[in-house]
Amino acid sequence: MKARMRDDLAEDGLAIPAFEDVLEHEHYVGEHYIGAEELVGAKLEGNTENCDDPRYNYTRLRLSDDRLLYFVGVDLDFEEN
Repeated sequence: MKARMRDDLAEDGLAIPAFEDVLEHEHYVGEHYIGAEELVGAKLEGNTENCDDPRYNYTRLRLSDDRLLYFVGVDLDFEEN
C-alpha cells in the first residue's frame, strides 16, 4: 500500500512531522518535516501490533530514499499499489 500526504495539506504547501523513532512518553527521536514531494512513492511498512509499544499509534512508512519514519496517521491518505 502506498501513502501520500492528505490533499488539503499538500495544496497548502505544508510539511508534516515524522520521526525516526517514538519512545515512551511521546519522546521523539530524529524529528523531520516532510513535504508532499518527499512522500511520493512512500510505502506502508508493518506497524507494531503491541498496543503497549509507543510506536503503536504512529504510521511507519518507507520513503523512496529508503528512510524509515513514523508519521501521525491523520496527515496521510493511502492507495493500493
